[in-house]
Amino acid sequence: MRRLFYATLIMMCVATTACSQNLTRATAKEIITRSLHFPTTDTRAILAKYVWGNGHYWQMSPPAIIDDSVRPEIMYLTSHFLMTESYVPGPGVGYNYIWLEFTDQSRPFMVKHSDPNQYNDYHTVKICDFIIDEITGIRTNGDTAVVEYTLRRTNWTPFGEYYRQVDPDKYPEVVEQSTELQKYDDGWRVKK
Repeated sequence: MRRLFYATLIMMCVATTACSQNLTRATAKEIITRSLHFPTTDTRAILAKYVWGNGHYWQMSPPAIIDDSVRPEIMYLTSHFLMTESYVPGPGVGYNYIWLEFTDQSRPFMVKHSDPNQYNDYHTVKICDFIIDEITGIRTNGDTAVVEYTLRRTNWTPFGEYYRQVDPDKYPEVVEQSTELQKYDDGWRVKK
């Protein structure tokens, strides 16, 4: 009789624990990683066609003066053999078209688009990957929970190395995020 009592008590404890669906940090990390498809890739668009003339760089579509700070970017990308620069006579005297093309060294970091004509004036490059670093807190309120976590940038590309040196505030190593989860009868899910 005593064995039956203990067996029943153990089964009730296991069933109660399984049904409580407590949200642990490990479970939250697994749910967010799966639902938000981590690791993800951070990208940046680089203007691929310029016009030099009248003492300024111009973007072609729509026509506008580009800040001359674009020149150090071009110098870095070409001096590190990530892109090549070619000049073609432009639309008027003293104007030249400037095209930036990927080198064999940088092609693995090029992000492909389904419609290449749509991105004709831009190249999109991989900067780095984001992974969920750690869950920093969970606030539950009934059947919802706000999960706070940090993302860590990893697998920096040569493009990413340049941009994080030039603009470290825009490309920090760690980024804080939060996501809301909803509790269902079969467990927790990212709230849409």
